[in-house]
Amino acid sequence: MWFGNLVTMKWWDDLWLNESFATFMSYYCQAKFEEFKEYHDITWAMFNKYKGWAYRADGLSSTHAIYSEVPSTDDAETVFDGISYGKGSAWLKQTHFIIGHDTMRAGLHKYFQDFSWKNTTLDDFVGSLNWAWEQSGNKSLGENFNFKEWCEQWLKTSGANVLEPIIEWNADSSIKSLVLK
Repeated sequence: MWFGNLVTMKWWDDLWLNESFATFMSYYCQAKFEEFKEYHDITWAMFNKYKGWAYRADGLSSTHAIYSEVPSTDDAETVFDGISYGKGSAWLKQTHFIIGHDTMRAGLHKYFQDFSWKNTTLDDFVGSLNWAWEQSGNKSLGENFNFKEWCEQWLKTSGANVLEPIIEWNADSSIKSLVLK
């Protein structure tokens, strides 16, 4: 209900966030709540199986990025598929892992606080998460890690994403910077 009722996307090209967030949260809650304790050990394995839908869709010539421009309402139904649900929710899970639970929560709180009962865009959502990332002061991914650029690369690239890590080391063998291209 948060994405769709409390905050609604301006246009169909950002609607993937409603579906992806609901999917991610359903697995996340199942993995965390005591009432679902018997599923804790298998939840993320089930999620990985679910993502197979996204991998299959991403391998087709008709694939598209998680975020895709939708020129008209007639074209909207073409983006409700494994990419919107599976790959989008996988991106949210990955984002949660990378920035951490507290930072993700702070970013979501800011997003819902700033945009309640309004229409938003992907930039609004990513901007709120980026604000929380910057506020956290976390440099575990290096001084040069650019959260917004990382989001852009993952959300606006179709097909399987390829990571090329470029690591700079400090004299004490700690990571000076990590750039994912």
